[in-house]
Amino acid sequence: MAEPSCLKCGNNQFQMTSVDLGSPRHKHSLVHCAQCGSVIGVVDELNVEATLQEARGFIQRQFSALRERVRPARGRQAPAETPAKSPPAIRSKSDDTA
Repeated sequence: MAEPSCLKCGNNQFQMTSVDLGSPRHKHSLVHCAQCGSVIGVVDELNVEATLQEARGFIQRQFSALRERVRPARGRQAPAETPAKSPPAIRSKSDDTA
């Protein structure tokens, strides 16, 4: 397998340095040559575990709120449901003559 090397100086050792690209939610790192500093690429430092924990908390809060709306708390009366209105009766011409 070929060993990766810097396109600018030919060095084969690289480093990663955190950099602020203006996104408060995601951190990024630059992959650069350890000798000349030439940037090879950018890596998103997405912390999958933290993102999943944040999503889990959001889903749990939404679920709890929905459960409270659907099932009233113990000891409280459920709100009375309004009966469905029946559609108006359709009258025919024969009803008018009778």
